[in-house]
Amino acid sequence: MFTSGNVRPPYERTRSKDDRTSVPRRSRWYNSTSGPGVWNDYPVANGVGTIQHMTDTVTPAFRYLSARGLIINKPMSSSKTTVSTTSTGPMFQVTIGSVTYTGDLDGYGWVAGLPSLVHVRSNVSAADIDHMIAETSTRALSQITTRSVQATSTVDLLEFRETARYLRNPVESGTRTARAIEKAVEARARANGYSGWSEAIVERNMGRFSKRLVQFQREAAGIWMSARYGARPLIYSMTQISEALQSLRNPPTRETFRSTLTKSTNGTFSAVEGFDGITYQANYAYSDEVVVSAGVLTERTRAYDLIEGLGLRADQIPRGLWEAVTLSWMVDWWFNVGEVLSALTPSSSYQSLSQWVTITRKRNVAQSVGSYSFPGRNTTRNGSGVNSFYEEDKSRRPVALALNVRPTYKQGALPVFSADLAKQIDTICVVIQKMTKTI
Repeated sequence: MFTSGNVRPPYERTRSKDDRTSVPRRSRWYNSTSGPGVWNDYPVANGVGTIQHMTDTVTPAFRYLSARGLIINKPMSSSKTTVSTTSTGPMFQVTIGSVTYTGDLDGYGWVAGLPSLVHVRSNVSAADIDHMIAETSTRALSQITTRSVQATSTVDLLEFRETARYLRNPVESGTRTARAIEKAVEARARANGYSGWSEAIVERNMGRFSKRLVQFQREAAGIWMSARYGARPLIYSMTQISEALQSLRNPPTRETFRSTLTKSTNGTFSAVEGFDGITYQANYAYSDEVVVSAGVLTERTRAYDLIEGLGLRADQIPRGLWEAVTLSWMVDWWFNVGEVLSALTPSSSYQSLSQWVTITRKRNVAQSVGSYSFPGRNTTRNGSGVNSFYEEDKSRRPVALALNVRPTYKQGALPVFSADLAKQIDTICVVIQKMTKTI
């Protein structure tokens, strides 16, 4: 039986596994009068294979303690590096008179150096990773106050004025739009249908046409925005309230909230490299991928009820106040302002038990070689093949996620916007409404 007195304290351990082997290489230099020559070995010690390291914390009686509710969150780091080669060596020959001189490089990896981390010309910087930590930490914490909310009634009440503004009589907007089109066409017809009119009359009517066209654009934009941010949110809110009334379910006692971001880069470059007077063409293709994940383990502190399901608790107010600000929804496309407010608002239903950040980085480079040459000799067998390098580093550390919370630009905002036609139309409509407001 375990007791607090006979359980060993947690301790750190480091483990390693090395499966690397030597790269077989040999060469011989001879001429036709001296026979085939003698092979000389030039192996690359520990040149290929995989080496792994891991450092973590061992908690004795882990299963026993976990079964009794103890939260165990210890730091961990690991690395894995793999190098491989399929590139073969070249052969050089030259004949002077009746004598043929030969240089034969046999085996693998006849390069100035097998590919390594220095060949990964990544632009994923430490600042990029810090930005990802801030964004994922903020998003993970912001999920807590919205987890069991089925209807955002507090938000809806606070932003009702904004919703009502978009809902201002779509039928009237449509009527005004039709009238604008009619008057614009009439003005254009008058301008073109009466040859006896003076240029001043024509210009005046064309000016009316331009004004009616602007009015048409403004009213059309209003109809679109009414549907997107007036009618649609209202229907959605009513559906949410209906679901909350029909389903008073209890979320799990303990729950984990996570957020993950990935940033990757890749590229190619070429170089002429060499060793011992021999040169060759090396073409590199590299990639670098960083995955940052933030997580928080929580426990409910109160029973689930209808007030929580409808989103009427006090922890919904800060986010609701922000969403009631004009065009805040557009700001949230690009920046995490709403998430920051939710993340910094204490939850009335959950308490945090454990928080952490995990960073995984994978870097890979492939080196293709060829076009070997040696001064004064012909290349009779070209060396060729691919040498590769792969490294994966992973770390997990306990942190206070709130220390990472801050307003940031959303990393994936631009790709999402570029792929979302509705958001692009929204932006055009807002610009039209703002630019034509005084016309």
